[in-house]
Amino acid sequence: MEQKADTGIADRRGVAAWCAYDWANSPFPAIVLTFVIPAYFADAVVGDAAAATTQWAVMTGVAALVIALASPVLGAIAFGWIDDRIGARRTILIGLAGLVIFGVPLLL
Repeated sequence: MEQKADTGIADRRGVAAWCAYDWANSPFPAIVLTFVIPAYFADAVVGDAAAATTQWAVMTGVAALVIALASPVLGAIAFGWIDDRIGARRTILIGLAGLVIFGVPLLL
């Protein structure tokens, strides 16, 4: 069985497939996060459009700030020198995925 040598250059078909997947997958979260969830939040959760808009803006801003502050730290843990020292990349990624899986139902 002959194996191809890894030249470090991505296969064009693989890159094209990934681009097509990303192109097809991007509109769904954009539409849901932009139109569906804010409308549901304003009508079903808060009831007052003005208060809902203010609360939604504050929540979005706080979430963006938390992501901006936490991403470098979590990235260093999962993919950086910390992982190189403890060698637990898979365990860390499973733990972070579990955290997301646990947190998503709390949104409902």
